[in-house]
Amino acid sequence: GSCPCVMRTRPAMTIILEAERLFDAYCEFYGRGEEDVTPLAIEWYATHAPTGYTVRYDAIVKAGANDKLFPKDAVYIVERKSARWMSPKTTESWWLDGQVLGQLMTWKSSGCEKLFGPLAGLAVDVVTKEKVSKFRRIRIPADLPTVKAHEKTIRWVQSQIAPWRALLRELPEARFLERGALLSDASASSMVRGDRYPRGNCPSPRPAFLRSAR
Repeated sequence: GSCPCVMRTRPAMTIILEAERLFDAYCEFYGRGEEDVTPLAIEWYATHAPTGYTVRYDAIVKAGANDKLFPKDAVYIVERKSARWMSPKTTESWWLDGQVLGQLMTWKSSGCEKLFGPLAGLAVDVVTKEKVSKFRRIRIPADLPTVKAHEKTIRWVQSQIAPWRALLRELPEARFLERGALLSDASASSMVRGDRYPRGNCPSPRPAFLRSAR
């Protein structure tokens, strides 16, 4: 079920070294006491029950007394991001970012609120790819009005996908869809997040019936 584009390629060593450089810089910076939190979960998978939209939280933490973004004992999400440089787009666009909005939207219906407590918000930890990396922690409140609009967008995308998925499953070539390779709910999630290629929809060779479709 893996994407053939991923299976046939391996990252260049320059990419691996750059990732390691950013990781080391991040650890060194936040190892100085810039972050006073207690980890509650790492890489936590959750599903928005009403829509099936899925997210994976980089970290769920509880704020300590010296946390600079949230009050003591507040529970919040940490989303780690890299950026080319600390531009206004990097620091001011997260309130409209589909991935961030999806994580806020998913918290309650996925059961995270019962397990970890009410969500205070989300912190975007940004590290830049400049020669000397810069760091910024951006506080996002949990009650963004754009979260509701994001959910409406997801529901609309799913409503557009549903009839096409039903139609394609009636074709003889429907075995191509057995693993949800086309027009799945996961694809809808990816489309709304803004991924270039929705999950399972990489630019790999398509079946003949799709190549000939107009």
